[in-house]
Amino acid sequence: MILNEKLIGEIQVFMMPIVLSDGIELFESIPNEALLTRVETKKYATGGYRAKV
Repeated sequence: MILNEKLIGEIQVFMMPIVLSDGIELFESIPNEALLTRVETKKYATGGYRAKV
């Protein structure tokens, strides 16, 4: 995975809060030692969020 090779400088994740039974794993193949630091979070009037890591 290219994230494990440190070829990505920024990830933006857009989230809309809805109810699901089990949810979806976004980063299932990232090893435990991968360090992601949240740089910015923005909340939208629609209830959604954007997170930069």
